[in-house]
Amino acid sequence: MTKLFKITTMKNIFRYLLFTVLIVGFSKSNYADKWPVLKSLKSENNTKAEACLPASASTDLNVNNVRARINTGGDMWWDLQSNPEYFIPSNTQKTSMFSAALWIGGLDVNGQLKLAAQRYRGNGNDFWTGPLSREGTASVDAEICDYYDKHFVITRAEVEEFIAACNSNGGTPPSDYDIPECIKTYPAHPYFTSSTYSHFLAPFMDVDGDLELRSRSSTDIASCTTRPSGPPRAASASIPKCALTSAKLSA
Repeated sequence: MTKLFKITTMKNIFRYLLFTVLIVGFSKSNYADKWPVLKSLKSENNTKAEACLPASASTDLNVNNVRARINTGGDMWWDLQSNPEYFIPSNTQKTSMFSAALWIGGLDVNGQLKLAAQRYRGNGNDFWTGPLSREGTASVDAEICDYYDKHFVITRAEVEEFIAACNSNGGTPPSDYDIPECIKTYPAHPYFTSSTYSHFLAPFMDVDGDLELRSRSSTDIASCTTRPSGPPRAASASIPKCALTSAKLSA
């Protein structure tokens, strides 16, 4: 009787182990089938931005007694090494958080998961600087990545000062007025001309409806006579003439 009990017990144990192995294998198979895109995300991103160097620029956001570093690669609040950069109060070395990053995901028209989830860059980079091409590949090259590896910082006070200067001179900046660099280099349009990329980047109020952002009138603000400096592009178009209208910008 004891021998029969042992044999029956061993058979049951074997069945349980076999059942567990089958369940685990089935679960792994299902997971792989459900999210097949996860395996290819890294190689796909490397292909679309393979010539770009990882974003390395940063800017300190210093407001409301908080000084926090914002990096250009989708992450923030750290120095890309091992040090936190979220100081509160802002004039101290006391930090309340170590790091954070953008996580953006969704399903495409085929139901495949597309996910950019930056962590500590140890397993690659999910965010690259510059506009993406719109011909279907959503790619970017090294030249564009390098130029846009920066933050374009502009304040409301600077915009209001520019508008006031224009309005005091019939709609154009006075000859002795030094247009702020942040206005002349505002990235409303690419610094190069190409049908592969969208003509519209950073948002602006196009009051006169000419689809161009100007820095020589209070109609719009950005570069006109002075395009943002950058590497030369093939087949670049000439800089458009400046508008001389006096409509007011909505800041």
